[in-house]
Amino acid sequence: MLYTWTWAIVSKVCFDDGLCWAVKMDQNRPDSIFGRAIDFGTSAADLLQRYCPRIPINTARGCGVHKLRYCFTDWVQGETLFDKYFPKEYPPMGKATITIPQKTVSSLAEFVYNVTTCPIPANESKTLLRSDLIGG
Repeated sequence: MLYTWTWAIVSKVCFDDGLCWAVKMDQNRPDSIFGRAIDFGTSAADLLQRYCPRIPINTARGCGVHKLRYCFTDWVQGETLFDKYFPKEYPPMGKATITIPQKTVSSLAEFVYNVTTCPIPANESKTLLRSDLIGG
């Protein structure tokens, strides 16, 4: 299975023992907003796993940067919200209407609450500013 987006590719990789991971690959652009966003996201996930292990979050198993930036994570079986709720022949994004189930909304609200109340020490926490992403 291979998913492609404008900037990245995600693929399911299964090993002989039946364990499956996702590999996420992107062109290595060190000075781009995308590269910094990936770094901030990975750091945030690491902090959540360390200080709030009860919050379910995808685990990074290994990452690297060469010509490609890549990261192996747990594979989560299912379908994306985009695939599930946008019709196959969808109108332009400005005119698309979707309905998201209440369970998804309440799960997202619970996740956001848990993340914002996670006791990450101040010396390891960072307020992400727009300038951090755009290099200003």
